[in-house]
Amino acid sequence: MTALLLLALMQAPAPADPIPSRPLKPGAPRRTLPAAQKPLTLKSRAIAAREAGQLPESSRLLQQHLRAQPKDPEAWWYLGLNAYDRDEYTPCAEAFSRVYALDAKNAGAAAFLGLCEFRLGQHEKSFAHLVMARQTGLIPGSELEKVAHHHYLMLLNKLGQFELAASLLANAARATPDLPFLETMCGIAALRQKLLPMEVPEDLKQPVKLAGRATLLAFQRRNSEALAAGRELLAQFPALENVNYVMGYLTLLDQSPESIPYFQKEIELHPAHVQARLQVAYEYLKRGEAAQGLPYAAEAARLAPKDFTARNIHGRLLLDLGKPQDALPELEAATRLAPNSPEAHFHLSNAYNRLDRKEDARRHREIFSRLEKERKP
Repeated sequence: MTALLLLALMQAPAPADPIPSRPLKPGAPRRTLPAAQKPLTLKSRAIAAREAGQLPESSRLLQQHLRAQPKDPEAWWYLGLNAYDRDEYTPCAEAFSRVYALDAKNAGAAAFLGLCEFRLGQHEKSFAHLVMARQTGLIPGSELEKVAHHHYLMLLNKLGQFELAASLLANAARATPDLPFLETMCGIAALRQKLLPMEVPEDLKQPVKLAGRATLLAFQRRNSEALAAGRELLAQFPALENVNYVMGYLTLLDQSPESIPYFQKEIELHPAHVQARLQVAYEYLKRGEAAQGLPYAAEAARLAPKDFTARNIHGRLLLDLGKPQDALPELEAATRLAPNSPEAHFHLSNAYNRLDRKEDARRHREIFSRLEKERKP
């Protein structure tokens, strides 16, 4: 099942705090304070005050220390932790941004910075720093890694990356079914709403709940229950955007041949729906009925010229119809949009080969082979 076919999530009772879990404060490795006979430094006194729960005093001492040593990342780290513990997110973000500026490989600093920015409503910045934390390498399974990943999932929906959100939420549905907001996040992704769980308006709460329940059950491979929940959603909200799309998706997971009419109904109700067109086009491509799928893919590519999947499927359908010259600009565009996609280079190589452009075909076959090797663990 491609990323295109992945949808979304489910609704649990919302905790009072919009961030339902908080990372333990890992700090730097525990320090052994100097022996009693030696005078304590400002930083040592600050850490001792923090460990004694005296956060304001700890912060005061750290600030005094940093006036003399402004490039001490450990001092900025503890200052950030103090601010985070006190829900003071602006100074927290400032402190962790200093740590990150001094040490760009500090995944913990990037994660805490992203969490602070999330609280401040700076969602794009938060997402960027949480991505950096993931790439730099948080300790797998640590409390900070779990909380950072949870916020990353919420932000995927908020920023409209619904396919990736659905893919990761499908994993979460099986691995961590008690994840806070899981059902709500599933429903948000299914209905393709750019919302955080705590932002769902009153008029969308019921459809989000039903869509979330249906897709969560589908992710857990409980297909008959998922279809029943989907029918309830459709019965209550037959004209709401993406509801018929959700039903089409659920029938696909159940390997039913009845998925296409649901996607066609979504297009009838919402003519600019790109994903529904792509689902129809892809189903016809899989069935070997390229002529049937071509109008849907062509319109999807027209509506979303920067969508990799739209350009890729359009090109593949043209190639299947024996029109490599027409397919070429679509497949070249798909490769530009997703240069690290092995699939894009594979199909472009086929188009070049049919046009007798052997050198271009060889070059993209080599790129395909290299990317395939890199993708394998």
